[in-house]
Amino acid sequence: MQRHPIDTLLKHIFLVLGLVTAAIFFVITIWGDNGLKELWQLKQKKETLAKSNLELLHQNWLYYEEIKRLSDPKNLEQAARTELGMVRENETVYVIEQGSKP
Repeated sequence: MQRHPIDTLLKHIFLVLGLVTAAIFFVITIWGDNGLKELWQLKQKKETLAKSNLELLHQNWLYYEEIKRLSDPKNLEQAARTELGMVRENETVYVIEQGSKP
């Protein structure tokens, strides 16, 4: 039994249409909205945010430790004197310049 040329032509047309459809789905899956490219970018962003989050947690811990340290009045006074240059009432501050000759 011989095939009719139209049957062969239809099979070729359906084959080509199927391949074109598969190619379109492939392109959409890779580069379309919410495609694999965007998924990869979101994973990269997630990693960056996770690193940033760890850094912020560490910085918060350092601030917490500083708050605990400054809860002691002696440490608070020392910080005020060294970091802010504060003095108590009735204290006299002497500034000695290095390398000056009398």
